[in-house]
Amino acid sequence: MIVHSDVWGPSRVPTISGFKWFMMVIDDCTRMTWVFPLKQKNEVTTKFKLFYQYVATQFDKKITTLRFDNGGEYDNHDLHNFLSQHGIVHQTTCAYTPQQNGVAERKNRHLLEVVSASLFEACMPHHFWGEALCSAAYLINRTPSSTLQYQTPFQTLTTLLTMPSTPNLEPRLFGCVA
Repeated sequence: MIVHSDVWGPSRVPTISGFKWFMMVIDDCTRMTWVFPLKQKNEVTTKFKLFYQYVATQFDKKITTLRFDNGGEYDNHDLHNFLSQHGIVHQTTCAYTPQQNGVAERKNRHLLEVVSASLFEACMPHHFWGEALCSAAYLINRTPSSTLQYQTPFQTLTTLLTMPSTPNLEPRLFGCVA
């Protein structure tokens, strides 16, 4: 399993919970996207370890490659040790070349456009961007993509992996008054 990752931030306006950044992880095969709000950039290693455990327990898969830009948030001894202990190849891009991390950069832009549109449409203040982000990731994961032969990332993931059926308790409408 190859995953792409990037960290966005800091936001000029923190969320109500105090988040200023978010880390995004994308599965290369299914384009399924997970987002993790961060209060500080140094939480990246902790969030990646949690994501690694999530993938191992929920999908019975191993992450083989982690692709990320040369951002300082990924350049730490703890993360490098974790990757080498688990046999995960880490691929980095050249400094100041976001084009080489295209999958993650395009997904960042897509997420932020949906967040902006959601906040605007719901007439909500900017400090709700964290909630809008989680909603945007949920919606994007359930939107058909031409890259996936017009299937959704979620459909592609569930087709490729054996997943237990669980009731869907995720939110469906962002900005609803009720």
